Amino acid sequence: MNKLHFSFSTLNNLMKCSHSWINKTMGIKVPHRDYFDKGKEGHRVIQDHVSGRKKDERIAWLTEEFPIVEKRDFDPDCKFDISIGGYSIIGFLDLQDPAKKRYGEIKLSGVPWSLGKYKDSIQRKIYSLAFPQYKTGMLITGPFDPNQWKQREVEGEKMSDLKVMEWPLTEQDRKEATEWIKKGLAIFEAGDFNGGLDPDTGRCIDRGCPYMENCHFKNL
Repeated sequence: MNKLHFSFSTLNNLMKCSHSWINKTMGIKVPHRDYFDKGKEGHRVIQDHVSGRKKDERIAWLTEEFPIVEKRDFDPDCKFDISIGGYSIIGFLDLQDPAKKRYGEIKLSGVPWSLGKYKDSIQRKIYSLAFPQYKTGMLITGPFDPNQWKQREVEGEKMSDLKVMEWPLTEQDRKEATEWIKKGLAIFEAGDFNGGLDPDTGRCIDRGCPYMENCHFKNL
């Protein structure tokens, strides 16, 4: 019998609004947003650049190299599968450099990540659990628009809106990742999928519901 698979986003949604699991099992789609495409396009530019497949002059200053990158959606070369409690936790890593024992994540958004946010990121800790051979995690973060990534000089200092930062990976990270995963799986096993629903009407009242206007419980 095949194990039931969970991704980071599925576990995260279970913990934040457990009724999202019902939407998932019903086959309801998360509404598409323009920033999904912007993020995907930016990922491709950076992944092609750092792998040497296609250098981009807008980030010529970015000299980091990662020989393993996602070349397509759900690239099997970048997949990981963690077995915990009889379940599979799966995901895909943006960048890998086995020789230097490091991996990389790309986070593009309206508000770029800080080092503190990256340090506390449960995704970073899950990756460290999935790839125990790596010693360092690298974050590449910035705005969606690659034209904002160009390096410029400000008061004699070279700067870019695209930031690169690193953080060491530890056994504590792996322990916290395991505990977080087990917490999400416990919610699933308890079978209580009422999180984020009005207790009287059963309607979705969660502003952070990932299914937004498509949520089954908004349309009762």
